[in-house]
Amino acid sequence: TRPDLIYPVGLISQFMARPTEGHLHCAQCILRYTGGTKDRGMLYRTGIAEQLVGYIDADWAGIISARRSTSGFVFSLGSVTIT
Repeated sequence: TRPDLIYPVGLISQFMARPTEGHLHCAQCILRYTGGTKDRGMLYRTGIAEQLVGYIDADWAGIISARRSTSGFVFSLGSVTIT
């Protein structure tokens, strides 16, 4: 999982039915970013009691022009975001 990519990938995926050149450029930037951050990772230690915390939010029909709803979530284990 790549928590740092959840928002940009989710946002650009809303335009998959009619992508433009600008959307292609954004997708290329996302791919370039992933190629440059392959060495990043998350570290989980054993023997430490970590608390699992989750947050969820929804915006019902918040995109007025398309009458679409968006939602999102984040879960953390200790100080590390896992999804």
